[in-house]
Amino acid sequence: MNTFMLVTVLVAAKPGASFDAIKQSAEGLESPSQAISAIVGKCDEQDPEMQIKCLDNLKKSGEQHKGKRYYLDLGSGHQELLEFEGIHGGKARFLWVPMYDPGTGQPLTAQKPAKLNASGWPVLQKKVIDGKLPAGTSAGDLQRLARLGQVNIELVGKFDKAWELGGRDQKVRGVVFKIEGLRLAQARTGETLLEIVY
Repeated sequence: MNTFMLVTVLVAAKPGASFDAIKQSAEGLESPSQAISAIVGKCDEQDPEMQIKCLDNLKKSGEQHKGKRYYLDLGSGHQELLEFEGIHGGKARFLWVPMYDPGTGQPLTAQKPAKLNASGWPVLQKKVIDGKLPAGTSAGDLQRLARLGQVNIELVGKFDKAWELGGRDQKVRGVVFKIEGLRLAQARTGETLLEIVY
């Protein structure tokens, strides 16, 4: 995956809020790809009547997801999108390109991309994730886990608007997911590395 990245964005966390607290009010999605496809969709019917019917069905299927709070477990294997940047002010800092592609070519992103790069992937800003360094865990441990793709990403938030970029020969459709909470965990043990609620 050749995702192009811009400057980092630092977003303040809500003091005192916990990821588990907002997760309890969210509906879990076993298959994020189905929800993404329902919202983004694709209607390329040649028959005008069939095209109208397809668009109508797409709108109905997408509306069932909008406005609802969801919990998404994106799994691990994000070494191309997630890196450990170091310790700043006593806090561990990760940099994440906020994109998830379930393998359908319809990515979920934290904001609408600015454009596509030469490889056809969205141009996105890195999101700064700061948190308390877990007890018994060193900066070297976090760097190794991120480099090997052994960090699990969990999100809580709501689906927002679908987006489309590119021309006739290279068109990509995706959907914005407004993140309300994020947790990074060790993939093998499930141990929380850090979490943040926005």
